Amino acid sequence: IRQLLDIKFLYCLEFFSHLLRLLKDVSDTLQKKQINMGVAIDLIKTTVEEVESIRNEDMSKTFFINARAAAEKFELKCDIISSTRKRIIPTKLAAGDTVVTENIRRRSDFQDNSMETYLRVNIFFPVLDKTLRELNRRFSQENMNILSAFDAFIPGNVNFLNFEIVKEFARHYKGNIDDLKLELCQMSRMMSRKEADGTMPSFEKDKLFEFSSFVGMYISLLILIHNIIRRIFFQF
Repeated sequence: IRQLLDIKFLYCLEFFSHLLRLLKDVSDTLQKKQINMGVAIDLIKTTVEEVESIRNEDMSKTFFINARAAAEKFELKCDIISSTRKRIIPTKLAAGDTVVTENIRRRSDFQDNSMETYLRVNIFFPVLDKTLRELNRRFSQENMNILSAFDAFIPGNVNFLNFEIVKEFARHYKGNIDDLKLELCQMSRMMSRKEADGTMPSFEKDKLFEFSSFVGMYISLLILIHNIIRRIFFQF
């Protein structure tokens, strides 16, 4: 096992430990059964900003310095880049009169032969760029609006049946905004009456599904909730 350990492994250990700690909080929050989407959205935005903030050469150098110190302490291999490379002549060139006078280099070969540069260009930047692309894909502005709308249809949440929150999502699905606003007002009054006479359901299990069954005759509201449910299962 010791032969498999080198400065590249230690650099990855430093880097991924830091990155995964940044992502863990938002992951844990989004997996909770009881979740406040307003808090989740703020946490998602903060996480993206934090990942963007570490995408710089200084942060990579910090990881490299820590990795090199650990490698030297445990007498592990610190130079994993070969100082020289054999010349490679492609088959289509070798058959003719073409003469190759320079080494054929890969992108991981650098004139200064710098380990930190190699790790930064081949691991650090590509991983962060891929992470940011995935975060921005999953949590685009459109999807953030969906998360907000989801929060507005969970009984007990502070934003429950908040028209302003679900309005943009309704527009996205070309819903009738006037009908939706009226239905939300009627639903709110009906739920207040049921709470007063003790006939209001508890929605203790799966609140969104139970509420969608409770909506009943409010067509615009029901369609909107079903669209939210479909997006949750097929997008997130």
